[in-house]
Amino acid sequence: MKQILTFIILIISVCSSTLKADALPEYTIKAAYLYNFALLTDWPENKKSVNFNLCLHGKDSFGSAIDALEGKMIGNQIIKIQTLKDAENVKKCHIVFLGEADHHKEKQILEEIAGSPVLIVTDDAKKADYHILIVQDSEKLAFTINMKALKESNLSLSSRLLNLAKQVTP
Repeated sequence: MKQILTFIILIISVCSSTLKADALPEYTIKAAYLYNFALLTDWPENKKSVNFNLCLHGKDSFGSAIDALEGKMIGNQIIKIQTLKDAENVKKCHIVFLGEADHHKEKQILEEIAGSPVLIVTDDAKKADYHILIVQDSEKLAFTINMKALKESNLSLSSRLLNLAKQVTP
């Protein structure tokens, strides 16, 4: 119960600038998920730099919701939001969110980061190459975790995050 409360507090803190009396828009919650995934992922030493690069590929469904993360801190790193047009510099990303996109460009990005410590997140269940999939579960958003893909990328997630997942596949 304490873990769930901590996770909810983290989501609210990220969304506090856009919080209203009615429900949070879907992509504001997804942006908060991305922030929490970043906080609860163990990054290897070679990914420690001044900036924490959160990269987006595909259709921009986040709008201004993702802007709330720009400049926030992940440990000692400052979050920088980047839009990927192609595979160039993708290895500098810490997280890549795959939205609706050109399949050929997406395939190039995935090939470039294969085996690299880059967390791949999507909300498209049709995509097979992901570490975390954000899904609609009844009336709320949830997420599933692909452990095999995470291990291949030399990433590990906090047990708190694993406990909050709707499903963890081996």
